[in-house]
Order: sequence, then structure tokens, then C-alpha cells
Amino acid sequence: MLVDAVGEPVAFGGAKLRLRDLARIGQMVLNGGVSMTGERVVSQEWLARSVTTDTAQSQPGAHDLTDYPLGYKNHWWIPVDRDDGDFTAIGIYSQFLYINPVRKVVIALNSAFPQYNEDPEAELRMVTLLQAIARHVSPGT
Repeated sequence: MLVDAVGEPVAFGGAKLRLRDLARIGQMVLNGGVSMTGERVVSQEWLARSVTTDTAQSQPGAHDLTDYPLGYKNHWWIPVDRDDGDFTAIGIYSQFLYINPVRKVVIALNSAFPQYNEDPEAELRMVTLLQAIARHVSPGT
């Protein structure tokens, strides 16, 4: 829970996670919705739908319905040049949870980039970097 300038609770979004817990969420998603203990958390069908854009405005790429090139669905951002169905969650100060299901790669990144809104291309560059890392660590797909 966050608080405003006078200490009143504000609930609008956000998650405060340790890096290892963020990575565990990514691993659960990579495992098709099954936790490290073998417990089903969400269905594979829901996961598949959650990363499949299904409206014109949610599609990645340049179009008239949005000025942001990444696609979006259920808090997942979909790269323009999708690599094997990859997707990412992006936090307000450049936290990332990148998942590439085919390459079996999860990358969790905590960061503090307070000027995030002054460099609109920073998130796009980071997604490209995460995709390059995934291709490097798992090139044989």
C-alpha cells in the first residue's frame, strides 16, 4: 500500500517485490501457471489469453490508436518484434519481468530510473536488450 503526501492510503496499483520473488513469479508463468512447489496458480489457458492481444488498440506496432509501440494485455507488454512469443511486465521506474517461453528464459530486473518519463525510448531499448540476452543464453530454438 502506498501513501500520499499527507500520509493517506492510496491504492491504485503497484507491487513491491524482492527480486527473487519477482523471478519466482516469472518462473511460475514460464512453468505454465505452476509454482515451484507444484501448485497450480493460474491455468495455462488464462496465461495464453493474457499475452495474446485481441483488440486493435492493444496490438504492438505503430498505428493510429496509440502512440506507444508495445502491445498490451493484462499488465503484459508485447514487443513489436516478438521473439518466440516473449512478453514483459514493466514497472514505473524501469523494473522488468521478461519472459520468453520458447527459449525458457526469465529475466527479473529491479532498477531505479526516476527520469523514466523523460526518455520515452528507454523502455523500448531495455526490451531489445532483454531479447538479445535471451537469444544469447538460449540460442538454439
